[in-house]
Amino acid sequence: PAWMIYTTVTVIEVAFHLHYGLAALAFVPYALLRTWLLLRYARLLPLLLGHAIADAVVLLCAPPNAALAKIVIPLGLIASMWRLLHQGDQNPEPAEPGSHATTGPVGR
Repeated sequence: PAWMIYTTVTVIEVAFHLHYGLAALAFVPYALLRTWLLLRYARLLPLLLGHAIADAVVLLCAPPNAALAKIVIPLGLIASMWRLLHQGDQNPEPAEPGSHATTGPVGR
């Protein structure tokens, strides 16, 4: 039921932001709106845009050094993880003759 979806998403959202203390309750309308968007449009793009807008507002209100750190540190972590995950893909070995990569469809 819809009430269970809204409740579950809202409780999880508030739980993830409990480090803000009582201010975590400000995430209740945010969670309800994002859940409504997902249920209404069945698309992730509105959720991503909503999250990006909320993050942009927070960054605009933050001191410049903190805003820069909140942008640079996650991007650095993402780049590091990307590099670690894909470092083995630099020069893959060529396919051997007769392998699936070089053979055509069966029966031809």
